[in-house]
Amino acid sequence: MSATYEWIFFDYGGTLTVYDDPAEVPDIPADTDGQALTDWFAAMDYKIAATAPELQQVFQRAVDADEGEANQVDWAWNEMFYVHRMRRIYEQLQIAPPHTDQEMSAAWHFCFWQIFKRTGKRACEGVIGTLTELGKRGYRLGVLSNNNGYVADTLAYNQTLSFFEIVLDSAREGREKPDPEIFRIAARRAGVPCDRIFYVGDSYPCDVIGATNAGMGVAWLGGDERPLPAGAVKIDRFAELLEHLPG
Repeated sequence: MSATYEWIFFDYGGTLTVYDDPAEVPDIPADTDGQALTDWFAAMDYKIAATAPELQQVFQRAVDADEGEANQVDWAWNEMFYVHRMRRIYEQLQIAPPHTDQEMSAAWHFCFWQIFKRTGKRACEGVIGTLTELGKRGYRLGVLSNNNGYVADTLAYNQTLSFFEIVLDSAREGREKPDPEIFRIAARRAGVPCDRIFYVGDSYPCDVIGATNAGMGVAWLGGDERPLPAGAVKIDRFAELLEHLPG
């Protein structure tokens, strides 16, 4: 690779969350959401008789009643989307009002954290080791993700947030990949032109084409046989990045 890069930006889902070894993939208990609700109501000193499996059913009914879905361009809308979901859970359990927006938001964030703790979604060793080595080689690291406004939270939960100087979430920026402008926003935050940034992602249209159109180098993780643009490479495992980004 002839270009000289200063920054490496990563997609999140399907890239930083990839597991090279199937044995590392965490098992997700069937009542994960219900147990998170149990923990929340205990923390709030609510006397809820329902068991975790029963609360799992309550949670699922609230999900089934969602109007629309969380999106990748409007974080404030997403926050209220989850507030309304939590309020439906309170109503099913006949918890006396007021069900304030503040409490519903706190409940959502608490449960989100508890779910991640219980499912053990720590980044795999291949990701951790590669990020560590890239930092040693002098690269500065960032994240650019099409997400619902909570990608920084999930990076913290899977113990990788400390690797990244910049975290861009499409729902916070009001733009999503493959729009070249969100890649340009990343470059402006980094203080370098796009051609000094290497982008790593698993989506051909969003990551490979989007970053290429913005003028970045690209690594396509787990790609197929579609043709690669000039300046792009295909990698099958996350750690293969080290072969393309020398120190």
